[in-house]
Amino acid sequence: MRVLIDTNVLISSEPTQVSDLEQATTISLDLARLAAGSHQLLLHPHAVEEIARDKDKDRRAIRLQTMARYGVLESPPDIQPELVQEFGEVDRSSHDYHDHELLAAVYGDAVNSLITQDDGIHRKARRLRVESRVLSLQDAVGLFRTLAHQAPDFVPSTRWRPLHTVPFNADLFDSLRADYGGFDEWFRRSARDGRSCWTVDGPKSALAGVCIVKPGDDEWHLGGSVAKVSTLKVAEQHKGNRYGELLLKALFGLAFKDGWDATWVSVFPKHGELLALLDAFGFRRIGTTQLGETVLAKRFSPAAGWNVPDTPLEHHIAFGPPAVQPRQSQTFMVPIQPRFHDGLFPDAPSRQPRLAGLPPPSSPYGNALRKAYLCHAPIRSILPGATLLF
Repeated sequence: MRVLIDTNVLISSEPTQVSDLEQATTISLDLARLAAGSHQLLLHPHAVEEIARDKDKDRRAIRLQTMARYGVLESPPDIQPELVQEFGEVDRSSHDYHDHELLAAVYGDAVNSLITQDDGIHRKARRLRVESRVLSLQDAVGLFRTLAHQAPDFVPSTRWRPLHTVPFNADLFDSLRADYGGFDEWFRRSARDGRSCWTVDGPKSALAGVCIVKPGDDEWHLGGSVAKVSTLKVAEQHKGNRYGELLLKALFGLAFKDGWDATWVSVFPKHGELLALLDAFGFRRIGTTQLGETVLAKRFSPAAGWNVPDTPLEHHIAFGPPAVQPRQSQTFMVPIQPRFHDGLFPDAPSRQPRLAGLPPPSSPYGNALRKAYLCHAPIRSILPGATLLF
């Protein structure tokens, strides 16, 4: 694969002093190790210009030297008219112009993917419908691990459990303590109230992810049976394994089992990756809290005042999964070898007898709700939103 990396990924990969060391640096080194020999990491030509504008002379010299280990994208595409139409004209000296150049390389098929930690680029990629090819650093590492057939460090265990059985002093909650004063007291009070949650358990019972829900909370007047997602969090060191989607899969399953009409969650704008994940699965922004959090809601069936999607794909995103709106002319049977089926769909009914007592999948594509399957079938009539039966 040819992969374009943004300057922010380059900087985290090449710290110039001890104070620059951060968790992203470790992940960036994993990316470089996994990409070596099989994939080509490229810089946009204008990235050199951006680094050359650094006013710190010593740091600039170091980074210009370390950039030599990466290739440079040859003849990058100009910014296409579609991008200008979508985002408008921007000044050539602006940061937005550089962002649009990176997106132009993806949109113009000069590279397979772009890796960036810039939330603004991810939002624009969704508007261009190329979001599956614009990856965060963690997701890129997960993808390369999959392509290299390298298993994660452990096999996760996902379970529904009482909140009082979860250690409130787990490292995973540190960032929540920083965001919310009194988090520990809220956690203890919620445990005493009998709240439950989904967890993804890591090595030595350390938490890799958690989803805490509060049924019966309709603070935003969505109507019917409504539950609040109080917490949805994946530990930084486990991002890229699709545990966020694994937790959402469990949440949606519970919603359909218990007949929820809607659910909602509040997220600080700085958590761009979480906002992008929720946007991708049909959560709609409906307001802002007094703390400045963005409030997002998702319905599981149409309701008054809620736009009804026009296409099967939009219906599936808005109200599912698993809600589908199949059309007979767009339903296809897809033959698939058992080993690929078991990897993609480890929780399929046909697998249940073999899975009894075993933990859930260990591969990102098994954890994910969004999946890709490549085959040699010469079919050109499949449209977005078609129903595929594997």
